[in-house]
Amino acid sequence: MPAGKRKLGFIESRLQLVVKSAEHMQWCKQALKMMLQGKAKAGIPVSNTPAL
Repeated sequence: MPAGKRKLGFIESRLQLVVKSAEHMQWCKQALKMMLQGKAKAGIPVSNTPAL
């Protein structure tokens, strides 16, 4: 495999990770907001939840 394609694949995989992380952070903020407003039915903390 040429070096250019390997580098492109590496960049694509890193970009996908960033997009997933951003979606996760958006979900965490939304969940916290709902809990503070009393609108959440339940919350399940997991090990990868950011600190409050």
